[in-house]
Amino acid sequence: MKKPDYNVTIAKVILEINALSGGYMEQILYEVFAQSTMSVMSSMAGIKLEPYKPGPDDNVSTFVTGALGLTGDVTASISISFSKGAIDSIHNAIFADEKEISFSGIGDLVGEISNMVWGTARKLLADKGLTVDAS
Repeated sequence: MKKPDYNVTIAKVILEINALSGGYMEQILYEVFAQSTMSVMSSMAGIKLEPYKPGPDDNVSTFVTGALGLTGDVTASISISFSKGAIDSIHNAIFADEKEISFSGIGDLVGEISNMVWGTARKLLADKGLTVDAS
């Protein structure tokens, strides 16, 4: 059976889900982390994200990635990748007074976004009866 593709680009923010249990759990994780990512981007940066599944002809490149491992009721890896344009837009929306972001600042920003997405997702997973920890 072919593994479902739940890698989805969200406004050049790529959310990749790999769950050891596969299919159904990957779908739950995708839904939770997509919802969480959209919520965090909306509240943190005022950016409305739209889910989009890239086709084979789409050229999707990434600049920086935040990664998270999950253990507990689910064992999975989650990565949230940003294009250069996406991370610049997010930075400009949050820090309007700063002109440029340093490379270390980019890492800090992606780390904060990843932590906020995880915190929101953990609550959504708990609402579904799943106990999951970051590893």
